[in-house]
Amino acid sequence: DTIKPHPCCCFSQACTACELGRQHSFRADDIELIQTHMGSSGPSLTGGAFFMGENPQTNAQFSSAYVTALGVLRGRMGLKEIDSDQVRADTEVAELAKRVVMAPIEEIPPPAAPDDSLIPWKKQGDNYYQGVKVVTKDGKVFTCFRTSRELIGPETTMAMDFIRRKFHECTEFSGLYSAGESNDIIDGMMELEKDDNIAPLIEMLSVDIW
Repeated sequence: DTIKPHPCCCFSQACTACELGRQHSFRADDIELIQTHMGSSGPSLTGGAFFMGENPQTNAQFSSAYVTALGVLRGRMGLKEIDSDQVRADTEVAELAKRVVMAPIEEIPPPAAPDDSLIPWKKQGDNYYQGVKVVTKDGKVFTCFRTSRELIGPETTMAMDFIRRKFHECTEFSGLYSAGESNDIIDGMMELEKDDNIAPLIEMLSVDIW
């Protein structure tokens, strides 16, 4: 009942970090620290210090420090940004990750009141806030807080514009389809129940990758 917005653990705060990064043109040299607020089980999963290791992509995906630094600095966290070669090359993000701290944020809002008008969703704690706080060297503070429901709930990730954007991002990285072909595939899937012949769709999806 949900589509993953970013190719990383949901505890890594990619959604709030990217939103904050898109709102402000942060420069790494101007940032004093970044604070990330997550659920109680988050730190044990993704709260360790980031290190390149032999598989930078996997290490980045499961590092709140790296993902938060990436989102704040680049405003984007997709397949392209966590490709191992790109992680190695973007030393600015890796350095900024050292200034990310995992700690409760005092300014975080209290849990939101449940909204019974929304689609029933099984995720626990969907009305609790999580978020990111950026403190710059001149003393300014920037925050972004969202509930789990707002970030990854079905109203967000099952919306058609989100699905199209996500599919285009993935196919662009793969290099297998043009933007027009990607749209044709989405349209074909959405009309699947009405089609008597799905051969054209199968042909579009049958790409020789070798």
